[in-house]
Amino acid sequence: MLSQLRQHLSFSFATFRRRPGFITAVLVTLALGIGANTAMFSLVSAVLLRPLPYAEPDRLVMVWDQTAHWGLTETEYVDLRERNRVFEDMAGYDSWFMNVGGHGEPERLPYASVPVYLFRLLGVSPVLGRGFVTEEDRPGGGDVVVISHRLWQRRFGADPNAIGRDLLLNGQPATVIGIMPPGFDFPKEVAPQFWVPLALDPGRLSHRSRYLRAIARLKPGIALPEAQTEMDGLSERLLREYRARYSEGFNSTESIILIPLHEQVVGGRRAVLLILFGAVLFVLLIACANVAHMQLTRAEERRKEIAIRAALGAGKGRLVAQLITESVVLALVGGALGLVLAMWGVRAITAFSPWDLPLTSTIDVDAMVLAFTFVVSLVTGILFGLLPALHSARQDIRQSLTEGARGATVGPGGQRLRRLLVVSEVAVALVLVVGAGLFIKSFWRLQNVDPGFNPAGLLTARLMLPSTSYPESSDVAAFFEELVERLGNVSGVTSSAAVSHLPLAGINSNASFSIEGRERAEGESWLADYRVITRDYFSTMNAPLLMGRPFGQADDARANGVVMINETMAKRYWPDSDPIGARIRLRDDHPWLSVVGIIGDFKHENLSTASRPEMFFPRAQPGSHFSLGPRRAMSVVLRTNGDPLSYVGPLRRELAELDGNIPLSGVRSVKEVVSDSISSPRFTTLVLSIFASLALLLGAVGIYSVISYGVTQRRREMGIRSALGAREGAILRMVVGQGLVMVATGIGVGLLLTVALTRLVTNLLYQVSPTDPLTIVLVSSLLSVVAVLASYIPARRASRVDPVITLRAE
Repeated sequence: MLSQLRQHLSFSFATFRRRPGFITAVLVTLALGIGANTAMFSLVSAVLLRPLPYAEPDRLVMVWDQTAHWGLTETEYVDLRERNRVFEDMAGYDSWFMNVGGHGEPERLPYASVPVYLFRLLGVSPVLGRGFVTEEDRPGGGDVVVISHRLWQRRFGADPNAIGRDLLLNGQPATVIGIMPPGFDFPKEVAPQFWVPLALDPGRLSHRSRYLRAIARLKPGIALPEAQTEMDGLSERLLREYRARYSEGFNSTESIILIPLHEQVVGGRRAVLLILFGAVLFVLLIACANVAHMQLTRAEERRKEIAIRAALGAGKGRLVAQLITESVVLALVGGALGLVLAMWGVRAITAFSPWDLPLTSTIDVDAMVLAFTFVVSLVTGILFGLLPALHSARQDIRQSLTEGARGATVGPGGQRLRRLLVVSEVAVALVLVVGAGLFIKSFWRLQNVDPGFNPAGLLTARLMLPSTSYPESSDVAAFFEELVERLGNVSGVTSSAAVSHLPLAGINSNASFSIEGRERAEGESWLADYRVITRDYFSTMNAPLLMGRPFGQADDARANGVVMINETMAKRYWPDSDPIGARIRLRDDHPWLSVVGIIGDFKHENLSTASRPEMFFPRAQPGSHFSLGPRRAMSVVLRTNGDPLSYVGPLRRELAELDGNIPLSGVRSVKEVVSDSISSPRFTTLVLSIFASLALLLGAVGIYSVISYGVTQRRREMGIRSALGAREGAILRMVVGQGLVMVATGIGVGLLLTVALTRLVTNLLYQVSPTDPLTIVLVSSLLSVVAVLASYIPARRASRVDPVITLRAE
């Protein structure tokens, strides 16, 4: 067998050297198909298949409120941790942003507050120094910090002596005690650059604020359903206890849900990635069909050679083995070239992937990807080589030798196989192009959604005031008032304001409320999102005031409390009355707030989600509506006359004159914020469009090849037709018509596949039906035009056959 394999390989390479043009066409087609699949598999492998970089990650689960994926109160967290029987350990954490100074320019960075046992639970230890100890995870236990590998390299130059040195966290020194391994960024939703102790006070646990997220490790042998049953019973017992313990004001969930950590990290990206991977597999099928057709053409040209070898004693098995060997060798070489293309594709995917797609930093061409490329290349070689090999091995030796003497013609079996390949290519291409068309239409509609404000000319930046420098609420309010006023006086700035959470920035807050003179029905909850704003916020954003008035200078801390609401809140809670003058309050111990204005709806979560009820509170009344203290973190917004990014310098200058120790983060135009909010559908649309274009190109090449080869084989027939009086137009229509018949059949099959498969993307489309008739008609017309163009060139050549030359040769 080894001897025969060496002979097959030797003969294959000798054959390849005689047909460099044919080999180049095959390799380019395979490189495109296999390269696209390898690049896409790299993404799928990194996000869906590769285990998370923690010890036994399949035992890690997130602990959430079942109804809204909220976090836990401190009381719930401690009780769940101490009283469960299914967790080996459980850790609650919180994350946000903090000002970091010392050893470089001040900056605002994400961080996480974690308990002493979090690193142990994950099975990850610092590469330098140590983690937290029990004494440090208590109130007043010490100002210590564990930093990420990236922060260590950037601020300390990867100096091993960084252990024991200080960073300034919100103006307070904290000693660096440990450095985490490269790539460690738990929790991944914020990718913190440092960790501080959670330091809960056992004597003052909060039973109101639901801010803690929790992760747990299941005990060995405990399955998720068993753990979930335990949580169901425990949460019911805790709810009864809390109702008896707290007369009012407690915030407890009625049920806890456990979600595997990998599912939590991947989120809703699984469906999108699998759809994209299915699309790229379709591209590979089209590439295989094209190469199979080229192999059939090559086999027709080698009929005499194969017949002679069979006449000399080569069995069908030996002939098939030789032809399959040639195909596999071509596929492996094409796979190697595709791997080179995939490396470039991986870099492109990393660069253009949406910001919220997890684990993209781990995308790499690793051993699993190499194994995938090899297997795909091998299967592809067998797939596109098997049918041509069997077709060649079944030919009649006597007929092939006779035809070889006067010029080979195509048998009916070869004709049918070629047409079947073209029909398959067109059907698959139709599915891909329709899918891309649906996503393009969906994305176009998403781009044209009114966000409720005008992002043109707006610049934004985020900043946070440390409590050490601004201990009082009045200090915080005075700082933002002065900063906004300074920015408004900058030449070219027409208006400026500040808001607690910028629209479409991925941050939101909500609160329950009550309405004066109305009672909630049993089990009913009144809930609304909220923002804290300065008085010129709506005019800066160019948002329409529908009723009432905006906030003014008189709405300060000494005035009666006021609130503005959006249109959705007005329609939902005052459907038959005018809400202006109505009063609401957030808690029983809070003052009443009068509704003074109704503003048009903003798109705050994303452009595709319906607006929710929303409340706006004036920045000048920081203590009148929340017991959470002053809003230290705010986003400033500047409306400018020109390019907003050209005002970054004046923004930094004005801030430095007020306080040079406060860093800016998230400095960008609001147009970028809006653009980033649709980065996921943009990525999906872009990738599908590339695959659809590649499928369309390969399909056109397949149609051209079949028609062109058919014309070459029928030159004698075309010459006789011309000699008998057939006009050029008639021959042209005949040849193009043959192409259109194949395409029409392919479109018919493709429509059936489209109806079946596009329903899988229903939840990913915005205001577009998966069977949108306009898209299907346009794509079918496009494929028909492509078929006409691909058929026209060989048809034109056929119509110009000189009958004299043809008959003389005959």
